[in-house]
Amino acid sequence: MSDAPVSEIVPRDEVYHLTLDSYFPKRVPSSDPLRVLVPACGAFSEADVLANFLYERVQKPVAITAFDNDPKLVADAQRTLQRDIENCTFVVQVGDINNYANLLDGSIDAIVCRHPNLTDKINWKDFFKDARSHLAPDAVVFATCYERWEADMLNGQLTGDLYTTFPIMKSNHAHFFPDQKSRSDGYIVIARFSKTTTAR
Repeated sequence: MSDAPVSEIVPRDEVYHLTLDSYFPKRVPSSDPLRVLVPACGAFSEADVLANFLYERVQKPVAITAFDNDPKLVADAQRTLQRDIENCTFVVQVGDINNYANLLDGSIDAIVCRHPNLTDKINWKDFFKDARSHLAPDAVVFATCYERWEADMLNGQLTGDLYTTFPIMKSNHAHFFPDQKSRSDGYIVIARFSKTTTAR
């Protein structure tokens, strides 16, 4: 058996699947389909990994709404998603974290963020505050960050305001970029839309 870090012997998409499988909360709202919002999705290269994982986890159809404010990246994502992914539907459009409600069809069961850009921290804080009015009871927020400071900042923006946050976790499956001195999906932030929930 190899002693190399998992990210050196497993393709990056599989690393993300391992991260989801290890850290995504076991309990999610019972909606059918499970409705997931992916803000600032970029080219959304991990779409099939996320969709397949969620279907495996909940054993019911998954409806993913994703958006980004960059039309080129959205076009790239739409081209990628022209192929069918079984048991999952996608809506990927140009949108902004301050103006996305028109993209939604019903309440949100989970918000999934991969590497959110937190340099615009005021907008993200407003996004999470506004998202409360769209979330199903006990909805999940799941985010992966490159660096610990990003995870700390995101966690701070979720704390309170009807979100219950959990201790930040360092992933055992992070993909290491030696030239950038950072780890893709290196830190995990989890919250629930509930003041009293304590179980993951």
